[in-house]
Amino acid sequence: MTFLNVGEYMNKNMKLIAILLFSISLLIGCTSDFQGKDSDQNKENHQTRTMEEGESELIPTDISAQLSFDDFKERWNSYVQEQMTNLEINKLEGITDEVNHYYRARLTDQIELRILEDQHLVQRLEIHSNGTSHKTIRKMLTAWSHVVNIMHQEIEFHDVDALFHEIGVKPNFDVSNVKEKTFTKDGITYEILPIEDGFIFKASYQ
Repeated sequence: MTFLNVGEYMNKNMKLIAILLFSISLLIGCTSDFQGKDSDQNKENHQTRTMEEGESELIPTDISAQLSFDDFKERWNSYVQEQMTNLEINKLEGITDEVNHYYRARLTDQIELRILEDQHLVQRLEIHSNGTSHKTIRKMLTAWSHVVNIMHQEIEFHDVDALFHEIGVKPNFDVSNVKEKTFTKDGITYEILPIEDGFIFKASYQ
């Protein structure tokens, strides 16, 4: 074999090697791209499963979400201002009677909010009302609804309406059918006590 023939033979082999290397690199690139897409798809599937699993674990109301007493005034007033009902807590006064120690706030001249707490956690909320005028009853029912919305942070409007219907409240603030009653909703025990000239409405954690 001549020197020229040897050179041509080597050139041909070099070309074959170059083509082979190019083919291998192209194959590796396609495989990586496929794996990348597969990985992305797996991530999307994992995210979808995670969201579905998270949604399945949602609980509307949980005792673990018990209200903190330390920021209760701010939370109540924020909700009241959002609803524009003029039932803000201006001052909380500590009271000790023969049964309990509690904090009270005068929401109006006829309506009082009482808060019982233990270790900085709210244990029970009470609305005490006196008076039978249409204005007082309207404000009283508004205060009741605030308590329900504060205790059940994810509750819908129609659920509050259904709860009031269960209590015996009729349209146009008619409370003539509201009787003494105790019931539980989503971990919260409600108690309604008609008194001589008004009502006591209680909501407490079980």
